[in-house]
Amino acid sequence: MTNQKKQLTLNTDWHTAAGMLALTIFSIFWLSVSCWAVITGKASDFQPSWQMAFSVIVLIAGFILIPDRMARFVIGLLLFQPAIEIIGWPLHFSSGAQAMNLSIARCANIAACLIIYLDGIQWFKEHTTYR
Repeated sequence: MTNQKKQLTLNTDWHTAAGMLALTIFSIFWLSVSCWAVITGKASDFQPSWQMAFSVIVLIAGFILIPDRMARFVIGLLLFQPAIEIIGWPLHFSSGAQAMNLSIARCANIAACLIIYLDGIQWFKEHTTYR
């Protein structure tokens, strides 16, 4: 009798698995950076740019086009910080209001990253088998 080694297999193509792995790792890094910014109270000076406008447009398009409710919720959380900054820029919020809004927006980013991370872990649990 020969003992066959058990193997871990993915029940999907490698492109999807690599994309999900990259998204999960990215969410871990973004989560750690956002947590560190909240802990240290790092101030942020908002300067509007075309990159911010482009990212907001892409997130809004994703919010409209993606039918999955969880994905739409995460996109909404990710839209919170740029929306606060864009609204506050022409209204000239006080520094105290900007700091409070930034803390709330960072907490929304932390929640979004945590949801992406946990969803990635769940996805890998559902799409792997040990044979």
